Amino acid sequence: MKHTTILVLAGAGLFAAGQSLDTDYAQERAFRIETETVISMETTHFEVERDGEPMNFGGGGGGGTEESMTSVVIDTVLEHEGGKPMRVQRVFEELAADLSMSMRGETMDMESDCPLSGCSLEITVDEDGETSAEIVDGDEPDDDTMLEGHHAALALDALLPSEDVEEGDSWTLEPQAVRRALGVDLRRKLFPRPRPEGGGGGGEERGRGGRRGGRSRAGGGGSVFALAEWEGEATLSSMEDEYDDMPCALIELTFSAAGDMPEPEPRERGEGRRGRMPVMTRAAAPLFESEYEIEIKGRLYVSLEENRPVAAEFEGSMLTDQRTERERGESVMVMSMTREGTYERTVTVSAVALEKDAD
Repeated sequence: MKHTTILVLAGAGLFAAGQSLDTDYAQERAFRIETETVISMETTHFEVERDGEPMNFGGGGGGGTEESMTSVVIDTVLEHEGGKPMRVQRVFEELAADLSMSMRGETMDMESDCPLSGCSLEITVDEDGETSAEIVDGDEPDDDTMLEGHHAALALDALLPSEDVEEGDSWTLEPQAVRRALGVDLRRKLFPRPRPEGGGGGGEERGRGGRRGGRSRAGGGGSVFALAEWEGEATLSSMEDEYDDMPCALIELTFSAAGDMPEPEPRERGEGRRGRMPVMTRAAAPLFESEYEIEIKGRLYVSLEENRPVAAEFEGSMLTDQRTERERGESVMVMSMTREGTYERTVTVSAVALEKDAD
């Protein structure tokens, strides 16, 4: 009886053996990756008090921002080893980003100048696993750091398990894996800070106290993503799901981050808009407190037949709470602000057959 039980359990173990979800780069194909990200933030609370009495700044400090980033990238594997990419041609077919800011009834629209848009990179992984990139078509960027930090593999690969898995299995995601999947690691390289259209908001050049050159003190939600300390977990929830009529494994994802935001660089006196907002200076040495929270849910679809990610969808929310207290003589000024926002990101990966040279 004991021997029979052992044999049955061994057979069940073989039957329930896990499966690899690794992307296969040995197949003769290219990948077309289309990504769209939208981050919206709204000021839901703003208050300034002096010695416990509220102050009025002509419309308050309310307002919001919406950042939109889109990209179309073509990856062609030129060399591979053990199913992993070692040399990849990456064409940035399209890179576009814009930021819309509204405050006190005014709206400012800004577009990002994306130097790598239209460029082709060759990304190489050496025998030590070090990755480098160089421009093979297009203009060299003025900033060499724009060629740093690129990976030969798909960004969504960072979410895949390192071992074979079965339905119901979960695994922990490292912070850098979350950053790659959300595009945070390359955000400022692909989408530098946007500049106002025509030099200012609403077609009107702002004066010295306005935001110029894309500088935004309020900032968009993306700035929080850059400094966030991420935690992530993935679960293989189904081996029999589908996406766009393609049979897929479904991985459900949870990302979260919370912590303290660093104190912003103080403005020089006179840099603020006169009569609108209090200006914090280095001499004032204000007490600054700021916290953030981010929660994101995601779904990643992986084709078991084609051995590759097919699509990913992310949705989430974020909140920042900020309080600044400054003493001037016997007077105390306190400013508090709460901003809430939403996050949406979609990624689709299509396999493109390579054209074969004629004999």
